[in-house]
Amino acid sequence: MSRAGFYSDNELRNYPFVGSGDLPLLDTVIVDFGCIMGPQAGFVSGEDKVYLYQITRYEDLFRFEFKCTASGLVGRSLIFEFHISDAEYSTRYTVDDISLGSSSAVNSSSQGLSEVRWEGFLVVGKVADAAYSMTPLTTLPNGVILWRNATEGLLWTNGGYLLEQIINIDIGSSVNDENQTMVIEPALVQNLAGTYVERINLANKKRTMYSPPESCSLSSEVSYDPYYVNATDIVGDVKVKEGYNCNIFVSKAENSITFAAGVGIGMGEPCSEFVFYENEQSPDGNMLTGGPSCGETIKSINGITGRVINVQGGLGVRVEAGLGNKLVVTPDHNGLALCANIQTSSVGG
Repeated sequence: MSRAGFYSDNELRNYPFVGSGDLPLLDTVIVDFGCIMGPQAGFVSGEDKVYLYQITRYEDLFRFEFKCTASGLVGRSLIFEFHISDAEYSTRYTVDDISLGSSSAVNSSSQGLSEVRWEGFLVVGKVADAAYSMTPLTTLPNGVILWRNATEGLLWTNGGYLLEQIINIDIGSSVNDENQTMVIEPALVQNLAGTYVERINLANKKRTMYSPPESCSLSSEVSYDPYYVNATDIVGDVKVKEGYNCNIFVSKAENSITFAAGVGIGMGEPCSEFVFYENEQSPDGNMLTGGPSCGETIKSINGITGRVINVQGGLGVRVEAGLGNKLVVTPDHNGLALCANIQTSSVGG
């Protein structure tokens, strides 16, 4: 909660509003405001805005209604109620249309929390000054609106200038900001859209298929088919673990979980193929990729890996292609020079 010094400073400026707006609201009435947008609010930062829509007085009770331009908050207001005798810097908290009061808590039995789309708080300064914002009298030719309050009989303009004292003012009125000019500072709106996971859906795309290389060049066919959905709307406590060729990284600082793919990480490479989605079939009746198995493919030679590994024969070694995509390495004396003059000696002579 902010300090009282911060609140007293706000009684002398437009904060928490961007500007003065159309409502002749004295700066001493509202000194702080803040709200949180849930994922279902549809709030778009930089485009949508929160604004004070209406101030209504019922005898000595003042009601402040805030609205938002977000698509998911149509008909959903934040409503705060204060008594004219409430102490300076009194605070109220609210969830959607239900005013909770400064010491109340959200009651999940009275309103499902899953349907709450935004919530907020409001801090007032001098509540009685809200009476100055009540009844519009008329609009002058120069566009200045004359207003009156409902208790002290003061006539003033929408610029906040007191004109003269009047009498016989009816108690009970409201003022609206139909033009959405009483805009809250954007920094006071916390948008939770895209900040946490609500539910999980599981799906796979068609696996990368093998195609025979042409002219000794490596190639593969990447499929851009739509996703094959395996499960939807997984909620509650969900446990995940590392699988084949997959690692899971948890970041407390970023409050995130990252699923990373890589050959041999996690549980390593599987010994056999796994079906990605229901009714997945092999194109040739053998491997689902349409290609050779892992055991039929050379991945490294003496620790050397790469997309292309050149193997050539040397002195005493012959390299040649065998049947069935085999590489045959044969040690022989090819290219080796033989010594013709060999010195001999007799034994026992």
